[in-house]
Amino acid sequence: MSDEEGDDGRASKKRKASRACDRCNLQHQPCDNATPKCSVCDRAGTECTYNRPVRKRGPRTGYTAQYGERLWGLVLQANPAIEDMILRTLATSTYRDTGIMNADYFRNNDNQAELVSYFTESRLGRFVQTGDLPDIRGPSASSVVVLAAQ
Repeated sequence: MSDEEGDDGRASKKRKASRACDRCNLQHQPCDNATPKCSVCDRAGTECTYNRPVRKRGPRTGYTAQYGERLWGLVLQANPAIEDMILRTLATSTYRDTGIMNADYFRNNDNQAELVSYFTESRLGRFVQTGDLPDIRGPSASSVVVLAAQ
């Protein structure tokens, strides 16, 4: 059985190297990441290096933040009074039971992960991430309707 055959004798896909060495990348060659030298560098008699900076996958920094800003632009345009409500909440309320003013809690970068996670898990956050509008007839919407009726 060859290296490219699975246990059942069928051909299996070759695994792609997680990151090609500098020479393979420059020459658009498949890299086998063998150590201490990949086969391409070994045949060429050159040093096998990985000096290129690692590029992160996914959307560029700030890209998803633009979606949030677009959403806020829509909300503020549709309901300008919400801005005063939010600013009052920032200026006059404390975050949960911490005793820290909301504005100060927001400014502290140590709290960024918690606040981003809370937003990401919210229905608005999921809408920003996926573009799928949630069902607004859920428990949150019905409790608002009940409160408004009282």
